[in-house]
Amino acid sequence: MKDHIRKTAELGELVVTAFDEAARFSTDPREVSRLATQAIAHMLRVLPSLHWGAPTRPRRVSHEQPTAL
Repeated sequence: MKDHIRKTAELGELVVTAFDEAARFSTDPREVSRLATQAIAHMLRVLPSLHWGAPTRPRRVSHEQPTAL
């Protein structure tokens, strides 16, 4: 049970830190929220793979318009 509580505390600390750091870059609450949310989402994708030693694969993003057939 204590392990679950500690993981919850670590996630809470991550969220607080992300918002604190985002607030250093903007005073607009919406922008702070957007920056913090992006940072947290990125960390939640990357941290499990670092923890388990799985290789991370970069996501390919295409900004090109799809071609019509």
